[in-house]
Amino acid sequence: MNIQNIIDDLRLLRAKNNFIKKITEPFVGGMGARKQKRVIDKLKENFNKNGLNVLKYFDDILTENGYQYSLAFGTMLGAVREHGFIKHDADIDTFMWIEDRDSNLFCLLKNAGFRITHTYSVDNDSLGCEDTIEYEGVQIDIFYIYPPIIGRSHSYCCDFIVFSDCLTRMQSVRKHGGLLPRRIEIPIVKDLVRIPFETHSFPIIKNAHEFLSFRYGGNYMTPDPNWANGPNPYIIPWPEKVAIYKEY
Repeated sequence: MNIQNIIDDLRLLRAKNNFIKKITEPFVGGMGARKQKRVIDKLKENFNKNGLNVLKYFDDILTENGYQYSLAFGTMLGAVREHGFIKHDADIDTFMWIEDRDSNLFCLLKNAGFRITHTYSVDNDSLGCEDTIEYEGVQIDIFYIYPPIIGRSHSYCCDFIVFSDCLTRMQSVRKHGGLLPRRIEIPIVKDLVRIPFETHSFPIIKNAHEFLSFRYGGNYMTPDPNWANGPNPYIIPWPEKVAIYKEY
């Protein structure tokens, strides 16, 4: 067991036992918080400096080569509501459709200087997948859209969380072989429109209003500092599946 595994296990024990939390605070708590803050600060610094140019570069590559994509989640919300990034954003969210994910796409991105940092895969990509790519210190998450599963009404993408007996991603990988996938079921069409975004324009799905209302509530055009990603009947854990995590 390496030092990171020991630290992960200590963090889990700290979460469950106040005495252990107290005696390990100088070693685990402070060090972890400082490290996390440095990572977040660097991501925000890179994003504020390069985010718009990186998104424009990504858009140029995909559009010129016939790939369809849409801004997604918070990035789409920012595009519709503020015609730019939301202030607290630190990365870029996009949708692509799983049938458009192929080896040529990654060749194009790599040749353009993008680096694939990590991927998540459910059943060898047949049921779920997410890629994260990076350029000039800015991360772009690509959420892939899948058809509805049998008995459900909406298409879905996946996100991935650690299992309940874990506190970190690598601890979840070590104990369970991966992460717990969740289906995010959403109303989404493949037809796109381009809308103004700061000094450029980018594509979003034509039913953006339906999607954003579904995801963030009908008052999504009004910023809500207290909005939280709480329980949602359309965010469905998939406990019988394990998402394989791979770093590059």
